Amino acid sequence: MESLKDIKIYHLSDVAPNHPAHVFYKHWKAIKDDSGIYNRTSLNPMKFPKLLPWMTILEKEYSGSNPANHKCHETGQDYQMRYRLCGSGYVSLVGRDLTNEYLGQQQTIEEAIRSYDILELCLSNNFARASIVAMPVKNREFIKVVRAAFPICSNSKTLNQVILIVAPIETTVNQ
Repeated sequence: MESLKDIKIYHLSDVAPNHPAHVFYKHWKAIKDDSGIYNRTSLNPMKFPKLLPWMTILEKEYSGSNPANHKCHETGQDYQMRYRLCGSGYVSLVGRDLTNEYLGQQQTIEEAIRSYDILELCLSNNFARASIVAMPVKNREFIKVVRAAFPICSNSKTLNQVILIVAPIETTVNQ
C-alpha cells in the first residue's frame, strides 16, 4: 500500500498530450476566471464529448449547520465527498456506478484517507495534479490509470467540487 508521500504527483503537462487528463487540463487552464477559479458554470461538455466517459465529479458535503462539528469518522475530514457524476468509462473501471455514493465506501480506510488527502491538497491550493496509480478498488488493482484531480467551484464562493479524469495509461482521445 502506497502512502501519500510515496505517490508520485505529476504536473498535468507531464501526462501524454492525447491522454484524457491532459486534454481536460488544457481546457481547465484556459477557462479559469480572473481569480484563477474554474467555475462549474463554465463547464460545457459539448466542447469535449470524448472525455465524458472518463469524467467523475465529486462534491464536498457537510452535515449540519456547523461543518466543523461533523468529522467524517473514516478520514477525519470535516466533510465527505459524494460522487455526483460517473462517466461510463470510469464505471467500467470501477465495476459499478458510484453516483450518489461517498468516496471511500468502496475502498479500505487507508485508501480513502489517501484519496481525501490528495483531493484536499488540490482544493486547498487550487491546483490540478495527476498521479499514476493502480485502481484503488478491490479486484481492480491490476489496472494502471492516470488519475487527475481538477478543483472547481459550483457556488461562486469556494472550491467545493473536484473533477476527476481517470483513464488507463494507454488511453488517448482526439479532440
